[in-house]
Amino acid sequence: MTPSPPSLYVHVPFCAGKCAYCAFYSERYDPALAHRWLAALETEITLVSRDLQFDSLKTIYLGGGTPTILEPPVLKSFLALIAKCTAPAIIKEWTIEANPGTLSRQKLKLLRQAGVTRISLGVQSFQDRVLLQVGRPHTSADTVAALYEAKKAGFNNIGLDLIAGLPGVSRKEWREGMERVVSLDVQHVSVYALTLEPATRLSRAVQAGACLIPDEETMLRLLEDAENILSSAAYVRYEISNYCKPGSECLHNLNCWRGLDYIGFGPAASSRIGLRRWTNQPDLNAYISALARGVLPQRDEEILNVQTDAAERLAFAFRLAEGVDFSTVQTCSPGQKDRWLQTLLTLARDELVEMTENGRWRLTRKGRNFADHVASELLSS
Repeated sequence: MTPSPPSLYVHVPFCAGKCAYCAFYSERYDPALAHRWLAALETEITLVSRDLQFDSLKTIYLGGGTPTILEPPVLKSFLALIAKCTAPAIIKEWTIEANPGTLSRQKLKLLRQAGVTRISLGVQSFQDRVLLQVGRPHTSADTVAALYEAKKAGFNNIGLDLIAGLPGVSRKEWREGMERVVSLDVQHVSVYALTLEPATRLSRAVQAGACLIPDEETMLRLLEDAENILSSAAYVRYEISNYCKPGSECLHNLNCWRGLDYIGFGPAASSRIGLRRWTNQPDLNAYISALARGVLPQRDEEILNVQTDAAERLAFAFRLAEGVDFSTVQTCSPGQKDRWLQTLLTLARDELVEMTENGRWRLTRKGRNFADHVASELLSS
């Protein structure tokens, strides 16, 4: 039997609705459908457990969708099912994503009792008119209330997610929002640059000229504002889009960025073990139907070659502020390592990467704004 990877991800595919910018797979929450999904999830875990021994999990991440949209009885059963996958004593971090307005006192109590240690709260903006415009089902007051209740319930590891560049947010309002984040005294902050995804309502609105989004130069200024404000408040930018108080990094995501393996359950969930990588197809009805027949859902799967696998893991590692110890990078040939080194030297001349005093390669402050370009250069070397 194969030992489990260190990280488990579970996709909860339900939301109150589809946000204007969102391209992630989700379905509108329906209690009856949620019960069927939960039964299918239990079967998927059972089938995979025949070949995979869940004896070495260190982090659990429940994402979506909106996991906390589940009604208390379903949420309780869901958490109990996940807890069966491992011994609670060896779990270092158990995260659940939540939206303001979905965290009742009863749900928070269930999360604490199950062993959840960390909440990632999808705030996105503190401008109520903008939240309404992009379809977020909460207000800034809901955010403050959710934080209050979570802290009161005993959670001391809470993160906020925000999006830079949402239409209608001035630079002054953006800076005020970041100051608001600091005042709320959370342990972790994620700041994502708005990406215009095809086939979303926001993409169609921009193409029709109904709204404007920031150009690249303005976006860089917004991200710089976030870094300056958060850094001055003792938050450390430990990854391209993530800041934390010292010692409060998201361990689950650190594992992935450092190239460790992970297993995923649920429709649209991805897994990576060794050179194998697969993703369940994003179709909840097909997922439920297959597992009702006792077979794993259809998924897109590939076997990577050693060279591609090593290149991808290296590119991901460069997202971290800790950088990469090049002497420990695994590769299939000395020639590949030499090509990467030449690429890094070229990128260093462009002031996108640098070598630290302890001999690790990392992105420069300028390079963090061009992380995708750096990754592309490494992958093509």
